[in-house]
Amino acid sequence: MNRALALLLLLALPGLSGCVALAVPVAAGAMMGRGIDRPPHEEATPPAAGSAGPAAEESQAASAEDAQVALLSSGEVVGVVSYAEVPPPSGQGRQDDPAYSQLFAKVTAIAQRDPFSQEKRKSAILADPGTLKPDRAECAFAQTAVLVDLDPADSEAPLAEDVVTSRQLARVLATLRAQEVAVLWLSRHTAVRAGAVRRALLRSGLDPSGADELYLVRYEDETKATRRADAAGDFCIVAILGDQKRDFDELFAFLKDPDAAFALDPLIGEAWFLAPAPLTSLSQSEQGSQDD
Repeated sequence: MNRALALLLLLALPGLSGCVALAVPVAAGAMMGRGIDRPPHEEATPPAAGSAGPAAEESQAASAEDAQVALLSSGEVVGVVSYAEVPPPSGQGRQDDPAYSQLFAKVTAIAQRDPFSQEKRKSAILADPGTLKPDRAECAFAQTAVLVDLDPADSEAPLAEDVVTSRQLARVLATLRAQEVAVLWLSRHTAVRAGAVRRALLRSGLDPSGADELYLVRYEDETKATRRADAAGDFCIVAILGDQKRDFDELFAFLKDPDAAFALDPLIGEAWFLAPAPLTSLSQSEQGSQDD
């Protein structure tokens, strides 16, 4: 995909923190002026002398935002599904989380890296977990990817009709796909439930095109570690999003003293990102509150 197109998307996305701007190369300004079909708009009329003021500035800002929204929701942007095609969540959206912006900035910096750069991509997978060192495996020529663990703690991800997610997360993933970053989903649901998982991702807007790779349980007692390794063999996973540390590596499930892995803490916010599980069922949440 045209890299300039992806850069425009980054600037147009609402709801992302200012740290995202740091991931956009300085050369973007020169690139964005070429090869992009913008929505039609009227030329701004210069204000009369002495007429400029807060109201005029607010109007100009609103016009610019409208143009950005129009571009994002049009079919002219290759690789991003029109917002009109994204099924609205069944109820209130989930709260945003700072981890989404951090993940977006880190992965974007890698996706926008010069393809001829000598700097090697680092995987989010530990090179040697047994040593408790933060050294990460190097990627070969596989496609850059983000791995998202769907399951909350030790449960299975909800697949009900009323599942909701964070709109910010949905936008982040859509824009990463536009930069040719693959989005992979990991869950303890069995492969026979792949259709139900697909529908939940579709309804929530997390995977509106249904094209993301699913890594589900294929045989009895298959572990997440095995499927995580399979995904790492297929893609260059540069970031993992999970709601607990064992979503990043199985070693966290066996440590008698969790603090013994303090050497791995620098990976949080760099390659590992902690946030609530992506999907929530409104009916199940309400039931849980009543039980409490």
